[in-house]
Amino acid sequence: MVSLIINNYIVLDKNNFTVNTILLNCAENKLKEISSVIIENEFYNKNIGVLGGISGIPIFLFYYSKYCNDPLYSERGQKYVEYIIDVVNSGTMLPTFCNGMSGAIWTIDFLKKNKFIDFNIDKNIKSFDEYFYEVMIQEINQGNYDFLHGALGYGYYFLERYNNTGNEKLKKKYLEYILIFIEKLELISVSKGEDTYWEYVNPLEYEKQINFGLAHGIPSILSFLTRVLESKINSLLAKQLSYKLLMIILKYSNNENVSVFPSKVRLENINDLNKDDDNMSRLAWCYGDLGVVNSLYRANMILKLEKIDKICFDIMIRTSLRRLYNESMVNDAGVCHGSFGISLLFKRFYELSGIEAMKDAYIFWLEDGLNRSNFQDGFAGFKAYNGGDYKNETNILNGITGIGLTLITFMSKKKTLWDRCLLIQ
Repeated sequence: MVSLIINNYIVLDKNNFTVNTILLNCAENKLKEISSVIIENEFYNKNIGVLGGISGIPIFLFYYSKYCNDPLYSERGQKYVEYIIDVVNSGTMLPTFCNGMSGAIWTIDFLKKNKFIDFNIDKNIKSFDEYFYEVMIQEINQGNYDFLHGALGYGYYFLERYNNTGNEKLKKKYLEYILIFIEKLELISVSKGEDTYWEYVNPLEYEKQINFGLAHGIPSILSFLTRVLESKINSLLAKQLSYKLLMIILKYSNNENVSVFPSKVRLENINDLNKDDDNMSRLAWCYGDLGVVNSLYRANMILKLEKIDKICFDIMIRTSLRRLYNESMVNDAGVCHGSFGISLLFKRFYELSGIEAMKDAYIFWLEDGLNRSNFQDGFAGFKAYNGGDYKNETNILNGITGIGLTLITFMSKKKTLWDRCLLIQ
């Protein structure tokens, strides 16, 4: 890739992209700090999930090894992989995607597919499939479709295995699991008139609601179904449900609010579109307009409905201007609800659109994230916001591996795919 220096800016031909060289140097130095923290410490523990556990560490180490062409990091990454496999084989951990075994196996599968490791996953991991399937069905029957901690995480695991395996027998089994899961998704949906939605019970507030977060709500269902259709799985039901989800999401858009979409709609207000007008959603991956639009735009690549793309980009341009704290509610740098997750989503939309506002927002939030590395006792200066307190974290969602992987995505000349685990790619 050719690059030019113009008035202290570096122009990357690949993305028609200008970035201040000082910011580049700052990002490079921070990436080195993060890699030093990870390589100089041992973070082995039984929380092995891909998003909330230690499985993010080997993903970072393998990507960083490739980025800096140093085998030291891939060697350490291999040790983490071996440890994670041992924990999985012990069968003593939670099965969830965020914190448990299905997320850990997703990581092994991802690393194998991207040629970071050599491992016969079809032979060594298939014994867990039936267990994950049973848990998935149990959770969806109880209405727990949650992506991070419920049925959708297992559904996504099976979909990724379906796409990655070369074993036709396993592929057929995964397809059966996926199609059954989609049928179950329809069974737990609620239909009122022309509206179809999925109820979510907030574990903190114990209230029934329609949840609009990508981490826990209906945008994650839409993203899953979109990936099913992208995988060339012939499911009319998946397409029909995708359309219904897209319609119910758009129904609750409100251009008069700071955020176009709410974070939730209480069920008692289901027929009153204005009752939850004060329900502003934050700027983040987990909740808010960025995650919702990510799901809408990807779905419309399949559905091809008129005007949806324009609606998505209009919202993204509007969202790019939300930089004050009372508009963004950003308290830390992490991927889940912090600056780097916001930057990553804007980057992906800039790659799709080439819209200048997306680039400006991407760079703004990248710089904002770097400026938040100001904790003397933090990992590389970073700490995760945790309900009024700040704590050190290493995981992808809230910690330095997610930050480090986002920086690699920023700095690398090669395309990165790690954010598939966030339903972004």
